[in-house]
Amino acid sequence: MDEPSSRSPAESATNRIHPRVRIVWAIKWLLVGVVAAIVGTVVLSDSSLERPLLTVAAASPVAGIPLAVVRYRRFRYAITDDGVYVRRGLVTVNETVVPAASIQQVDVDEPLLARPFGLVSVRLYTAGTFGGRVAIPGLDSDTAADLADRLDRLARGESGV
Repeated sequence: MDEPSSRSPAESATNRIHPRVRIVWAIKWLLVGVVAAIVGTVVLSDSSLERPLLTVAAASPVAGIPLAVVRYRRFRYAITDDGVYVRRGLVTVNETVVPAASIQQVDVDEPLLARPFGLVSVRLYTAGTFGGRVAIPGLDSDTAADLADRLDRLARGESGV
């Protein structure tokens, strides 16, 4: 006889985002380094902040690539008749549960940096919280369209999604 699982749906979530999202997240860290280098050398030259900004510029790509990989490995999501479960985090693991009845709007966004890699994000806007939104980044367009359709049906109370 099977025992009930003590794991939450977010822990058991098997849906992964697209692996190319690691490249997008690493590029964001590279851009932080580029901006820090420009500000440190051009704007704040001969300032006490120049050296710390150049340190950030050098450390950003070194830290950003492993962080992008860890972030990707930790991100999972699941869609059930009860709602949406998202598990994410770098140092601390964050689990978000969005009950189906709370979903008010579903958007598919094309972030600028993700667009060349063919990736989009699905955003859920929820009722009852200030700024209540949950994002599932790094999806290919077809997966995102299917997911948005399933979430829309879920929000309308249709079962079997």
